[in-house]
Amino acid sequence: MKTLFKFTGGGVLASLLFLALTAFGCSNSSDNNLALLAMLNNGGSSATATVVDLSTITTDFVIKDNSIVTGTLAANVKITIAPGANVTLKNAVINGTDDANYKWAGLTCAGDATITLEGTNTLKGFWKYYPGVFVPKGKTLTIKGSGSLNASNVKAAGIGGCCVDATSGIQKEEGSCGTIVIEGGTITATGGENAAGIGCGNGSDCDGVTIKGGTVTATGGENAAGIGSAQTESSCGDILISGGTVTATGGVYAAGVGTGRGDNSKCGAITVATTVTKLKATKGEYATNSVGRARDGSSVCGTVTVGNQAYPDGISGSPFIYWPHGIDLSTVTEDTVIPDGFTVSGTLGASVKISIAANATVTLDGVSINADGSLANADHAGIVCEGNATIVLADGSTNDVKGFMDGPSGVHVLPGFTLTINGSTGVLNASTKGGGAGIGSGYNGGQRAGGNIVINGGVINAYGGNLGAGIGSGGRSSIGNITINGGTINAVGGSNSAGIGCGDTNKSGSTLAGVSQCGNITIANTVTKVTATKSSGAAHSIGKGNNSGDAVCGTVTIGGTEGYISDSPYTYQP
Repeated sequence: MKTLFKFTGGGVLASLLFLALTAFGCSNSSDNNLALLAMLNNGGSSATATVVDLSTITTDFVIKDNSIVTGTLAANVKITIAPGANVTLKNAVINGTDDANYKWAGLTCAGDATITLEGTNTLKGFWKYYPGVFVPKGKTLTIKGSGSLNASNVKAAGIGGCCVDATSGIQKEEGSCGTIVIEGGTITATGGENAAGIGCGNGSDCDGVTIKGGTVTATGGENAAGIGSAQTESSCGDILISGGTVTATGGVYAAGVGTGRGDNSKCGAITVATTVTKLKATKGEYATNSVGRARDGSSVCGTVTVGNQAYPDGISGSPFIYWPHGIDLSTVTEDTVIPDGFTVSGTLGASVKISIAANATVTLDGVSINADGSLANADHAGIVCEGNATIVLADGSTNDVKGFMDGPSGVHVLPGFTLTINGSTGVLNASTKGGGAGIGSGYNGGQRAGGNIVINGGVINAYGGNLGAGIGSGGRSSIGNITINGGTINAVGGSNSAGIGCGDTNKSGSTLAGVSQCGNITIANTVTKVTATKSSGAAHSIGKGNNSGDAVCGTVTIGGTEGYISDSPYTYQP
């Protein structure tokens, strides 16, 4: 440990003085340089800067205010932050030894404390029942900065409480933790057996958790939440997530954010504000909720509020992903369901499934999904509607959506549901690599069969695959009703397929298996322009597909007049 003189004055003069001292040998160690730079970064504060090199510590040690902690602790000693101290961890490593002779956390806060992270830091508790980082009941630990922290232990929380049980012998009053506030940094907190990643150890209480910023990944041990309470006789106070990117995964039987499995596992109110960047909460196997109480009837949780919506019974979907500011597809690396009210933009760079939640309205604003066909390792449409869904094309935007692999469509709505497309000047280019429709069902029916399509506006360019309609059914597949009330539409069919209506068909005997089917097609006189182009082997531009006549199509009504359209290309411009 080295202590430097007090220093006043900042700005350019301070920087010049630092350079001069270094040049003339007055600051000839990296520790001194760290301390002096810390003062300069603080505007030349008069506070004494202290560097604590953990590799030199051989006895229990208390870190004082305005210290920079660095190095790797080699001795089995207790490292404590003094009450009220503000310290910086800069490439600090404490890997505690699991030994009953060393009954303490990796880093213990004696009272209120602030930790600023720089570089890469690792904190593991000593005896397995103690956490990586501990703050006592009634006190507050604040973590901030631009560095990273990895905190863990075998049977305690990563950041939070101890394991309080008969085996550990730790009393509840000494093993329970205070309030944990995270304002910045990259935090990875992993709970041990029956312990939360951030929050309670088994049997301990926690005053609460607030996350205001940073990138936080919290994983609970078996029966414990990622963020929240542990298995039994544990209680986490209120949980507020108001900023940052947060990923919370519960252990078996536990919520991602909320409670652990057992009786008397409790959690206060859970609030996720609209100011958060992203929350992803995943429930453990056999758990009821991703956010809230882990198991019906066995745990207790306060009110769950996400954005402006209350969830009295918790949130059961898993993973539950909340992006209040919209989704940039360039950041998406896993299957994602887009919630109601979201705006989606960016280019998808991974072979993952993008779905629209049931009954959701989603805006596309400059989306590119598999547009060049380079992402092929997935068997799903470019966009999948899981129920009734509305897509709004943002004015002035161009959106390219292409189905993956050879069978799926570009945009797919499941049978029995309705996809509605709204817009004015926004453009949707929908296509597919293989036998599916541009907008509609995929190839060969089954799970790729489709529901109803309603287009009220926008500029729609839909291109069927080699066996699919532009708008309608894929080859040997079925679709519901197609209604076009507005917009400028250009629909081009693939081989043996209509521009709007049925794709290719392959009837076998008297059965309809393999037959392309379409419901009623209605084009209103309120549209701006509709152009439909069939392939050379198709019977109609609007209606049935290939000339064999086996396809099944409902009534075609255009501007009040019924009848299939054979002309190709056919343009209706009322």
